[in-house]
Amino acid sequence: TGLQHVVFGIGSSQKYLPWRGDFIRLWWRPNSTRGFLFLDQPVNLSEAAHFPELKVSDNTSHFGHAKDGWDQANFRMTWIVSDLVRMRLKDVRWFVMGDDDT
Repeated sequence: TGLQHVVFGIGSSQKYLPWRGDFIRLWWRPNSTRGFLFLDQPVNLSEAAHFPELKVSDNTSHFGHAKDGWDQANFRMTWIVSDLVRMRLKDVRWFVMGDDDT
């Protein structure tokens, strides 16, 4: 198992990306790391090459998860892992999920 078998799913928001994007740029290596940056809203990035491919997360608020003790952020992060699996990417052995400031 090597880095080519790992796919990262990073959750962020359009609101915080200007500040937290630096954390992502610290470890993201284009053409070496595989992954996606899931945002709550579309954004235009002038430095898109320094980030994973951007995806906009589905709106999950209609599931009513907050009443069960889950806040929307936790549910969204779980949904990101599900999105990654549904992509059916080739040669993936590990999915790594994180928050933009992790």
